Amino acid sequence: MKNSYEIIVDIRKPNESYNIEFSQNSLNTSELIILVVEDGKPFVLKDTDIIIVAFKKPDRTTVLQQEEVKVIDKLNGKISLMLVTQTLAKSGEVFGEISIEREENGVKQRGSSYPFSFKVRQSFLADENFESKNQLGIIDKGMKLVEELDKVDIPSLQQAQQQVVQIQEKVDQRGLDLTSFGAKGDGSNDIGAFEKMLANTNKIKTVYVPDGVYGISKTLVVPPKVRMIFAPNAILVPLADMHVIQLKPEAYVEGVTIDLRTMKIPFTKAGIYLDASDIFQFYEQTHMLKDINILGKRATAGWTGTGILMEATKPMTYIDNVKCNNITITNMQKGIHLRVDSSIKNEADMAWVNANFFHQVTLMNFEYGLYLEGDSKVPRDVGGNLFDQVQFQAEAGTKRLIYCEGGTNRFNVFGWDIHKIKPEEAAYEFTKTSRFNQITSPMAQEITEGWIDNGYLNSFTSPNNYVADKRINAMPISIPLRPNFLGNQDDYIVNGHKRGYKVTKVSTHPIVSGELADILTFDTESGIIFDGTNATFENPIILEIDTASDPIWYATFLTAMSSWGTQPQNYEMEMYDDLSKKWIGVHWTKNNRSQEIAVSAPWAAVDKCTKIRIKCWGSNLSNKRIGISRVMLTSAKDGGKAYLPYTDYIKETNDVNIPPLLPNDKRIVGEQDDVLLVADKRFKVSSLGATKTSGNVWGMFSMRREQSCRWSDPTQEAPIIIEIDCSTNPLSYLESVGISFGWGETPKNVKVERVTTLNGNYTQVANVTGNTATIVHIAARTAATYKLKFTIYGANHDNKFVRINRIFATSGDAYPKTFVNTESDNTVYGDFIFDDSSKSVVLKSPNGSLWKLVADDTGALHLKKQE
Repeated sequence: MKNSYEIIVDIRKPNESYNIEFSQNSLNTSELIILVVEDGKPFVLKDTDIIIVAFKKPDRTTVLQQEEVKVIDKLNGKISLMLVTQTLAKSGEVFGEISIEREENGVKQRGSSYPFSFKVRQSFLADENFESKNQLGIIDKGMKLVEELDKVDIPSLQQAQQQVVQIQEKVDQRGLDLTSFGAKGDGSNDIGAFEKMLANTNKIKTVYVPDGVYGISKTLVVPPKVRMIFAPNAILVPLADMHVIQLKPEAYVEGVTIDLRTMKIPFTKAGIYLDASDIFQFYEQTHMLKDINILGKRATAGWTGTGILMEATKPMTYIDNVKCNNITITNMQKGIHLRVDSSIKNEADMAWVNANFFHQVTLMNFEYGLYLEGDSKVPRDVGGNLFDQVQFQAEAGTKRLIYCEGGTNRFNVFGWDIHKIKPEEAAYEFTKTSRFNQITSPMAQEITEGWIDNGYLNSFTSPNNYVADKRINAMPISIPLRPNFLGNQDDYIVNGHKRGYKVTKVSTHPIVSGELADILTFDTESGIIFDGTNATFENPIILEIDTASDPIWYATFLTAMSSWGTQPQNYEMEMYDDLSKKWIGVHWTKNNRSQEIAVSAPWAAVDKCTKIRIKCWGSNLSNKRIGISRVMLTSAKDGGKAYLPYTDYIKETNDVNIPPLLPNDKRIVGEQDDVLLVADKRFKVSSLGATKTSGNVWGMFSMRREQSCRWSDPTQEAPIIIEIDCSTNPLSYLESVGISFGWGETPKNVKVERVTTLNGNYTQVANVTGNTATIVHIAARTAATYKLKFTIYGANHDNKFVRINRIFATSGDAYPKTFVNTESDNTVYGDFIFDDSSKSVVLKSPNGSLWKLVADDTGALHLKKQE
């Protein structure tokens, strides 16, 4: 009659599964023969060992068996164990674990095996109401009473009746069993059994759902203060599109598996639903979800439904202090969704979902893992929620791991395979309403494609960050290969253009405004703005900085920054190491939409940097502009160049003397270098735009400073347009072009264009916006210039006038037109007057003699030989 099984239990590694089954009604017939091994080898037992076997039953209660353990073979670690009735009292899967305690060298030691399991099949004759360790079943007890009935008097019968009442009270204290109310657990509709059971929870607050598959046709509402505990293999299957479970305040749900995989219609509701209208209070209440598993239909995209939904849709409702532990949600559109409806707009009628706890959460295959919908303040406050030990598994259809509109929420998370997320999406997003949230994860905030932050003072803390994300007490100085970088103080390349650095635009993308050298100045608002319309991965904007005149030793933290949202989505940054003669990639960004400063990692260093190359593409603005306002770099060997140190330094101020200029230098030395003086006579000058209100065109090309042309309120639709056509005599190697405005009547916008080939089209040289300067002077070097065009509009002065006093230019090859020089033939547009009658023009004859031209009082001319 004995039902005996032999199994192997290891204390070092997981055990294999056994197909073992005992009857619920067995008594002293169910035996386990156990071979205890350690990593597959027999575990030698001692006489003094204390061996206890613990069993966790389907109702989550635990039975300890020690007296029933018999050692059969100490050397081979073999024991026998007769299972008591209490171990077999509940049907379902029972898990066991062996504990062995012994003393070695005066030290008490205890070890436990890996779990093993067997099944207990249900018996009609079983009695599950006993809690004692090893009692006879009620049927056996009844038979004994019948046998001895003739020996027992009436008081004994009354005592037996009292025992039955006591047994029933114990059953009531343990809780209600769903199968007692007609549940079949075969996948058919069992909602009636649930409702009958919950109707009997006035006194009994704990209910059990045994193993089985329970179909339900409407939402299962767990009443206040009721504890509903599901067996490990108890599964809920909704038979309609509805919230599966609704949790009421102070309710407790443990162990439920909600299986949506076999539904014939799309599931659009929530697996577990909490309505703020029920008022979940923080004070003297607790509400809990524990060991929850929600299974959606398997897919890599296009999921529907929500795992857990906590929402407030009415004024003065709220959800506080809900504790959710050990939650697994897979294949859902939203994993966990906290929301306050947008219809709540008045502070007097506020609602909130605050101060809730989510611990040990696994979210896999979803569009949105955690979705917090509301605001960071009343009336729609979604804040102070704590998410700890959250694991995400992303797929191709994932849009966000975390989406947050609220404030002061904390997320301690780990995201797997975020590279699967599409480039237009992001792992984390904080919206404009969010503030003071914090994500702690292994993903560095420098992985710009991973997050979007449009909120206020949100932070991404990570052990992989190398840019400070919080206040610290000290910033040490750099040492070789261990750099630190403190803003302007440590910037080595600032004002590098004054030390011989050359910035070159390698690509053909037009510059809308700014000059190349601006990226080396302190002004973080100026810099260069590019037209990034055609800037792509295959055709990026490329800048190179030649730093050979003052190399950077142990160069690191290469930084590019942009102002006013002009940062590119993508960067590739390189430094040239003059020792290894190699370009070294130091930083990359991808799909950057929020980070205005891109900084290379501290380990991406170059021993001797003599060149820098920056590639960028992808605009975040509708006008496709891309801006770089500052480029920075630090040396882990030498001090920064931003401030004057107390030690030796290189003087960078200009000398008083101004030597002759060299080619490719846009500077102009006063009047003497202008090649556009009297341009109205040398070339064809046209005013094509708005009609001037005063002045003459020639006044813009004269050394007479008071001369000018003036326009009233030029607009973008009707701008000032000045064209200089020098096609018949092109300007050779034009270096720079400028325009000056007198008496504060300056324009806001100045665009300069040129034609560099005969009968060619205009190309843009510069587009200065937001101008307030009285002089706009830009570098414009080109081999030949056939036409120049200036488009000007937007008055800064209160009188709405724009006044052009002078248009000028410099050339690296043409002679200046301001003064008569001694090297070239000169064309003069004014008279030569000799106020001293003894002075005149002296001509040299072929034989070397000199002849002065003399006029008498009648105007007659004759030549007088000079001795």
